[in-house]
Amino acid sequence: MQNQAIRDQIKEIFSVYWKDFKDPRSSRNQKHLFVEILFAAFCAMLCNANGWSEMETFSDEFLDFLREFFPYENGAPSDDTFRRVLSVLNPEHFQATFRKCMEPIIPLLAEKKFAIDGKVSRGSVQIINQGKQSLNIVSVVAAESGLVLTREKVANKSNEITAIPTLLESLDLKNATITIDAMGCQYKIADQIVRGGGNYVLALKGNQENLLEAVKLIFATEGIHQKCNFFETEEKGCGRKEIRGRHIFTDISELRAKHPKWETVRAIVRLDSKREIKGKNEEETRY
Repeated sequence: MQNQAIRDQIKEIFSVYWKDFKDPRSSRNQKHLFVEILFAAFCAMLCNANGWSEMETFSDEFLDFLREFFPYENGAPSDDTFRRVLSVLNPEHFQATFRKCMEPIIPLLAEKKFAIDGKVSRGSVQIINQGKQSLNIVSVVAAESGLVLTREKVANKSNEITAIPTLLESLDLKNATITIDAMGCQYKIADQIVRGGGNYVLALKGNQENLLEAVKLIFATEGIHQKCNFFETEEKGCGRKEIRGRHIFTDISELRAKHPKWETVRAIVRLDSKREIKGKNEEETRY
């Protein structure tokens, strides 16, 4: 009964949130419902299908499962069907609908830990200003489940700074913890998170050179580690062993005084990693 209730909820989400999405196909020779193609594609991608042919293979293999949600009277969609339909979807409309679809799911997450991360889309090249440029995608990922909640495409790495505030606006930040890599280490982004009732952990690197040097100087002070909170974790798996030591220092009133734009900072962290990968040792320090 519980599994049936979950299936009914999933079917309702797809039926309700995608019913007004414009089907780009001609009304002639339609073998599959539009929602059947979308649902099969979503399920295939959740199982790491990469490309149209793998979507078809997944749909053939798990057709009985897919029929628990929608009829699929004409069998599984072909790779050509996936390609023809998904390639012509309006991306802005699709993204807006996907965000609405995710809204009822976000409050159900056990812990509101969100990672914002930018990556170059593999194999993608755009023609911009007579030149070639890879497509960058900035995503919000629920850290506990790995679920991608929303994403924005940007023309280059520097534009991640402008994409991140837009992504933050789509999240319920109250009591959430947001982690962002060094590109998002901007005081305006930090302020936006705090205004929304959230917390942040930002990677600090050379793009904030003065702040980075000030933090390094604090951790280089004699006796500083005795004044820190310290936590250590160890991870093992796939021939890899990593020990991470974290020194957390909270008495940073002088740092905030010298860098007044960073008034929301409450702690600085030094992270020391020691990795052993197939007998090879590596060490790294991050802030």
